[in-house]
Amino acid sequence: MIREISLSIENEPGRIYSVIHALGEQGVDIAGMNISGEGTRGVLRLVVNDLATARRALMHQRLPARMERVVAVAVPDEPGGLARILRPLGDERIDVTCLYVFRYTPISAAVVVLRTEDDQYTETVLRDAGFQVFEKGLPGHRES
Repeated sequence: MIREISLSIENEPGRIYSVIHALGEQGVDIAGMNISGEGTRGVLRLVVNDLATARRALMHQRLPARMERVVAVAVPDEPGGLARILRPLGDERIDVTCLYVFRYTPISAAVVVLRTEDDQYTETVLRDAGFQVFEKGLPGHRES
């Protein structure tokens, strides 16, 4: 599993910019991002190259952030790539509760980030199906 940064932010114009700008000012590179929300708040999820620097930048902005473990798996960046990893999960009746995808150039593939009710079992299923599951961060990223 890798770790993502998750934070609750106000759903207002310019708010996402202020968070992303603060990270960029500290040299944090965002590999993947997802935002969802309804009403006045949203949840921003980020996969970054340097978790410690990102967390310090967010704390400086008075934005409490959580570091959460998530499953990350490489898939071919081609039609049907995502379906290939979802099939074994469906076969095992694993319910995916959160999912986002981003292209990760250093490995010339897409990375699927997902959460389930049992992430360790999910990793085992994906590994047994022949997929590359990232265990200690993405190549070139610092987890501490």
